[in-house]
Amino acid sequence: MSRAWLIGAGLAAIVAVLFVFRVSALHNRIFKPPLPHIHSIAVLPLENLSRNPKQEYFAEGMTDDLITELSKISALRVIARTSSMAYRGSKKPLREIARELDVDAVVEGTVQEVGDRVRINIQLVNPSTKRNLWAASYERDSNDVLSLQGDVAEAIARKIQVKLTPQEQHRLQTAGTGNPAAHDAYLRGWYLFDQRNSAEASRSTQYFRKAIELDPHYASAYAGLSISLVLQSYFAAGRPSDVMPRARAAARHALQLDPDSGEAYTALGAIEVSYDWDWKDAKHDLQRGIQLNPSDPYAEIFYGLYSQALGKMQDAVAHTRRAVKLDPVSFFANRQLAAVLYFDRRYNAALAQLQRTRELHEDPGVIENWASWVYEAKHQDGKAVHADLMNLEGDRAPAADLNFCRAAYARGGWQGYWKARIERILLPIAKRQCVSYFLGVDYARIGDPAKAFRWLNRAVDQHCIWLVCLAVDPKLDTLRSDPRYQALLHRINLPPK
Repeated sequence: MSRAWLIGAGLAAIVAVLFVFRVSALHNRIFKPPLPHIHSIAVLPLENLSRNPKQEYFAEGMTDDLITELSKISALRVIARTSSMAYRGSKKPLREIARELDVDAVVEGTVQEVGDRVRINIQLVNPSTKRNLWAASYERDSNDVLSLQGDVAEAIARKIQVKLTPQEQHRLQTAGTGNPAAHDAYLRGWYLFDQRNSAEASRSTQYFRKAIELDPHYASAYAGLSISLVLQSYFAAGRPSDVMPRARAAARHALQLDPDSGEAYTALGAIEVSYDWDWKDAKHDLQRGIQLNPSDPYAEIFYGLYSQALGKMQDAVAHTRRAVKLDPVSFFANRQLAAVLYFDRRYNAALAQLQRTRELHEDPGVIENWASWVYEAKHQDGKAVHADLMNLEGDRAPAADLNFCRAAYARGGWQGYWKARIERILLPIAKRQCVSYFLGVDYARIGDPAKAFRWLNRAVDQHCIWLVCLAVDPKLDTLRSDPRYQALLHRINLPPK
C-alpha cells in the first residue's frame, strides 16, 4: 500500500468527519429545542460572595433592583421580592421552587462587591429541564450598578422574546442615580422595609431620607420614603395626621422628578384611600401604578382596599388574588386575601385562606383576630372567643386581663365577654391610634349604638385606616339602618348605602 494512498485516505477521513460535524451543527441549528414560552419569572436571591455578613443587604438590594427592573415589563409576571427572598439559602430543587411560585423560569446568580467594583454572574434556567437558557457575567464600577441591572433585564427580555414597548425600553435604560452612596442608602431602606414591623419601618424611612440627602434628584428614594411613611401609619408607628401629609409630599416630588414612577403613583393612591378618602384620584393613581409596575403586589393590594371601601367586593377579591399570585409566600398578601374574603362574606373561603396564612409561620396574633371575626359571623361564639383570646395573648395582654375575660364569658356569655373586653382591654388604651374603631365595633356588638357612633366618629377624626372597612364590615350590620351610619359614610366621602 503506497504512502500516497494512505495520505489520501487519511485526508478523506478528516473531510468526512468535518462534514459530519458541519451537518450535525446545521441540524442543531435547524432542529434546536424550541425556547419554552416564558410568561412568568422569579429572581432568586443572588448569593453574596463577599463573605461579609454586612454586605448581605447589598446582595439583597441587587436582587431587588433586578426584580424592580424586570417588573417594568408588562408582558412578564415577576414574583415580588418578599416571596423571592423567602428562598434565600434554600436547598429545594428549582423545579419545586418554580412549582411553588408558579413560574416558567428562574433567574439565579452571584454578586460580589470588591472595592469600587461589582461583579455579577447571572443565569436564566428552565426549571423543568434544568437547562440554562442564558448566562452572562458583568463587572462594573459601583457608580454604574443601576444601569447594569437595566442591561440584565433587557437581555433577559430579548432572550425570552418578550416584546418591550418603547416606554419600557426607555425606563430600562434610565438609571435612578449616579451616586453610589445614595444607592447604598436606598438599598438599606428597602432591606429594612421588607422586615415589615414598626421599628424597621421607622429605620427604613431614615435611610430613604439619607438617600435623598445624598442625591436630591433621586425619584425612587422619594417614592420609597413615601411608601415607608404609609407603612408607619399601618403599623401605628406614627399618627396619620403626622406621617400621611409628609408621605403625600414625597410621592408628589417623586412624580415631579420621574413622571413614570409606578411606586410613587401607588404610594399616592394608598394615601388617597387610607387618609384623604379621595376615591376618584385613588382610582386613577392606583391604576396608573399598576400600569407602570404590573408586577407590584402593593399596587394590587391597595386597589383591592379601594374597591373594598366602595363595596365593590368582586373587584376587591380579584385584585387581592392577583397580589397573592405576584407574592405567593407573603404573609401580608395572604392575610389580606383572607380579610377581603371575610368582608365579601365568603366565610368558609376566608377560613381556608387563614389556614394557608398560618402555614407561613408568622405571629398568630395577627391571624386569630380574623379567625375570631369569621367564627362570629358563622354564629360559632365559643370558637370566636377562643380565637380572640389567642389574639390577645399574641398581643401580650396581661394574664389577669385574659382570665377576667374568660370568667366573664363563663358567667355572662357572649355579651358578658365583650363588656369585659371593653372594660379591661380597650378603654385603658383608648387614646392609641385606631382603638376608637374597635371600641365602636364592640359597642355595636353589645347593643349600645350611641357609644358605637361616638367612637366611630372619633375614628373618623383620627383618620383611622380601618375606615376602609366601614361600608362592608359585618360587625357593623346592626348600625346600617341608623341615619347616623349614613352620616359616617358621608364624612369619608362614600355614597349612602
